[in-house]
This record gives sequence, structure tokens and C-alpha cells, in this order.
Amino acid sequence: MKTIDRLEQVLTAEAELAEVMRDILKTKQEAIVKFDSAALDSAIAREEELASSIEALERERTSLTKSAVNELEHRDEMVRIEEVHRRLREAVHNVIVVNSENDSLLKHSLHFVRENIRILTENYSRQLVDQKM
Repeated sequence: MKTIDRLEQVLTAEAELAEVMRDILKTKQEAIVKFDSAALDSAIAREEELASSIEALERERTSLTKSAVNELEHRDEMVRIEEVHRRLREAVHNVIVVNSENDSLLKHSLHFVRENIRILTENYSRQLVDQKM
């Protein structure tokens, strides 16, 4: 198999995994909004598993890219690689957007919880839990 063909396969696999990651992050987002810790834990575990696969593909892609530069013979090969690369860039962009949204949701949730604790403790002047428990 030519290096350029393997590069195309790796780029395609990377794009597919990035799209799966986006879906996992959307699931994570729903769990955050619904305060569903079990679903959040599950999504985080799936995210961590997928991240290692993506890292391995990225290392392979980097290595193949260096080798494939010298093998590009035809314009159609270049177009195929550019097409798959565009798909990968779009998938990565979508992952970044959803991840940023999740970050914002978590920050707002933390602020909400802190504000509620402040209100319940009358500006932290009262204990929230009785020490005798």
C-alpha cells in the first residue's frame, strides 16, 4: 500500500473519531444540563478511551505526512487528501465548539452552586451542615 493511500485512511479514521468525539461531548453536555452524574461519568470514560485512539492516529498521520510529501504524483491524490483533511478540520472545529460550550456550562453551574450556598448560609455566616452529624 502506498503511503499516500495509508495517509488517506488515517485522515478518514481521524475525522470519523473526531465526529464520534463531538457526539460524546454533546452527550456530556446533555448530562451537565440535566445534572445526570452517571451519564456524565459514562461520557467522560468514553471520551478518555477515544482520546488515546485519536492520539495514536495523530502520531501515525504526522509520520505518514512527512513520507507522503515525496510520493504525491497526481493532482487527484492531492485533491483526495485535501478533501479528507477538510473533513478532519471541520470535525475538530466542531469538537472545539462543543467543548467550549461545555466549559461555559460548567462555569455557570459552579457559579450557580456557589451563589446558592452563599444565599443558604446567609453570606457564609451560617454553617450549611450541622457538625453534630
